Amino acid sequence: MRILADENILDQVVIRLRAAGHDVRWAMETDRGEADPNLLELATRERRALITYDKDFGDLVHRDGMSAPHGVILFRIHSDVPDTVEAEFVASSVMAWDSLPPGIWTIQIRHQ
Repeated sequence: MRILADENILDQVVIRLRAAGHDVRWAMETDRGEADPNLLELATRERRALITYDKDFGDLVHRDGMSAPHGVILFRIHSDVPDTVEAEFVASSVMAWDSLPPGIWTIQIRHQ
């Protein structure tokens, strides 16, 4: 699977996805500080699904009509969730998502 990971995605997620054989471009390494519309265009151009914690990408697609043919996966993770649990959850969700049709998906985890 070809993935563009937003800057806000944990490095542990990127490491897990790459170890599982996925082609991951991480904005923290290659596109630091790039505006959200430019990242969405990059994901489209490079045929990548975009993974992020940033709700603005949903607005860009739904409100502004930008294209996301390979999908956007938006994660909402409670701040009390430990990074190791978060990384495993996000990486596992992305790998499972590979079998679903492209779209805008919101995946949420809450800690109580």
